[in-house]
Amino acid sequence: MTQFIKKESQKELLKNDRFILWVLFPNEELDTFGRHYIQCYPEEKETLEKAKADFKKIKLNAFQLSDIEKRRLIQSVKRKAAAKKRSDSADRFGNMRQPAFLY
Repeated sequence: MTQFIKKESQKELLKNDRFILWVLFPNEELDTFGRHYIQCYPEEKETLEKAKADFKKIKLNAFQLSDIEKRRLIQSVKRKAAAKKRSDSADRFGNMRQPAFLY
């Protein structure tokens, strides 16, 4: 991995996109982030591990809609999409909408 990795504090690591992806979705490519960081800064191994442990303690958004709320939201989106489609269609065919006032 030739990408430069900046030495970061534990707080900075918790805001680092690559670090977050590495902790959430570890894979071979992202694992190189951790290995390369330790290779560049062996004295920071404990900091990296603490940041990783702290990040895992964070509860991600557990908000969920009820089935009724989901259906209402889907219906609302469908209505708005249909209205937008009608509006766009009218614009393509010579602006078929009524003028606000007539001369």
